[in-house]
Amino acid sequence: NISIMKDYYLQYVTNELVYNCILDLLADKIVNEHIREIYFPIQRDYGLVLSHLIPILTDHRPPVDAALSIEEKNGNTYGKFDTHRKKPN
Repeated sequence: NISIMKDYYLQYVTNELVYNCILDLLADKIVNEHIREIYFPIQRDYGLVLSHLIPILTDHRPPVDAALSIEEKNGNTYGKFDTHRKKPN
């Protein structure tokens, strides 16, 4: 079974590493360009990806708090990713 699953596992690990690298790049872009809000359609998996981004932004330098919420705008329902800088202690 190990030999059968080897290729699958290597692909899984590779995909996870690439996904995490892309999340790090996205966190850098959000911080460097001072992006405060991202609205996205809730029918897609954007919310899932952005939820994975929250802990990365929390550990980022400078750290950024982020939250997901659902809002209605112009009769349409959207997800909202809201970022704001953490205040120093």
